[in-house]
Amino acid sequence: MPSLFLATCEDWPALPENLKPLVNRLEQLGIVVKIAPWQSALNADLVWPICAWDYASHKERFTQWLNQLEKEGISTVNPIALMRWNMHKTYLQDLSQSGVSVISTQFFVQPDESQLRAWTRQDNYDLTISRLEKNTEEIKPSSFNEVAGSCFVLKPAVGQSGKAVIKWSVDEPMPDLTVYQQGLIVQPYIPAIEQYGETSMIFFNGQFSHAVKRQPPQGEWRANSAYGVQVFAIRPSQKALQSAQKVVDYLQTMVPSQKPPVYARIDGIDAIDDDKFILNECELIEPALYWHTTGTATERFAIILSELLKQ
Repeated sequence: MPSLFLATCEDWPALPENLKPLVNRLEQLGIVVKIAPWQSALNADLVWPICAWDYASHKERFTQWLNQLEKEGISTVNPIALMRWNMHKTYLQDLSQSGVSVISTQFFVQPDESQLRAWTRQDNYDLTISRLEKNTEEIKPSSFNEVAGSCFVLKPAVGQSGKAVIKWSVDEPMPDLTVYQQGLIVQPYIPAIEQYGETSMIFFNGQFSHAVKRQPPQGEWRANSAYGVQVFAIRPSQKALQSAQKVVDYLQTMVPSQKPPVYARIDGIDAIDDDKFILNECELIEPALYWHTTGTATERFAIILSELLKQ
């Protein structure tokens, strides 16, 4: 019987409740589903690290595991090359260069206070904001592209689940930069996310499946489950769908098969009043896919995995 290794992680080894209906359906289709942390390196016909929620804390080990899978010729749901690329947020540069409207991002390989202070003193943050406006097609000031002066969001270049993501203003004390040993990204803080939340669009095999809005609670700006975000199904704007499809189309040019990723989640800010969408992240490894917001996604994805195992 064909087998699927649904990889969790050592910190959270159990199968989450929202994946149990999918596993049940896969078993009904005659697929043996093995559930264990990715660190256990189980063998299977197909590997899916959808719950590898600790890989950012074990970047080198996770990369070695992916490399070993590749060396042994073991198939993964999304191509290994795409997952390696997606681990480091420098992928945003590639997407921006491909013509996607991406939130302006400054990268620091080994950040320190003098480096970051010097960057802000040189008015580079104004340049960052200018690039934001350029990347969003020269849109005029509005609730969407308004930025909070010299306020920024700091994120690990390799990170998950909002860990070490903070808001920082240049007139505040310097935050602890030692937590960004794998690199730092700095993005302009966009107050509109508090009003509009973040739009997440899920694609299966390069085709749009469903979308949700992740709305932070009042007074919060991080659209993450750890901060009380509300998640509900939406119909995204045509502009958002077009932008997300552009990302997915680009991804399939990155692999020899020229096939789109089997699953992808495209996150960004969709300001309906301005009809603009700006990409914040592209998730290809272990994104929440919000199965509960649509009645058909579980069945459709089970069939997709079943077909993959026949190849």
